[in-house]
Amino acid sequence: AATYSLRFGVFLTTMPILAATTDPQQMAQALSRTPIPAGMAMALLLIWRFFPVMAEEVRQMRRAALLHGNICDSFVRRIYRGLLVPIAFCLIEYTDRITLALELRGFTPSERRTCHRPIKAGMGDIGFALASLCAVGIAVWLQWGGPWG
Repeated sequence: AATYSLRFGVFLTTMPILAATTDPQQMAQALSRTPIPAGMAMALLLIWRFFPVMAEEVRQMRRAALLHGNICDSFVRRIYRGLLVPIAFCLIEYTDRITLALELRGFTPSERRTCHRPIKAGMGDIGFALASLCAVGIAVWLQWGGPWG
């Protein structure tokens, strides 16, 4: 347990540095080479990618708390009610958006990370191209070379 805890601690301390200095595609490639499950690696990438967004949310919450001026509450109560509860709702909202976006884009952790698919012409494509050429030929013939031209 201590070994895994130390590994996790090293991972948590190096990820912010990697997130600030490494391109997301390169980080995804590096994480795909580790023994971390693909779904977990994607979750880690998303978490670290949205740290700046969450930091801005926390700054706005602090400004709102200062404007509200509720100084009579205890420090623990102000942190809980003014920061932890709203940030929890923001995290749930972001998680919902990200999950929906991943589902709409067809993300599955077990599939290869590529969108390249060679295009092959099928019979329908060839038929459509021939019909289009025939339609253009008929239109040209009627416009310039038909019986009325």
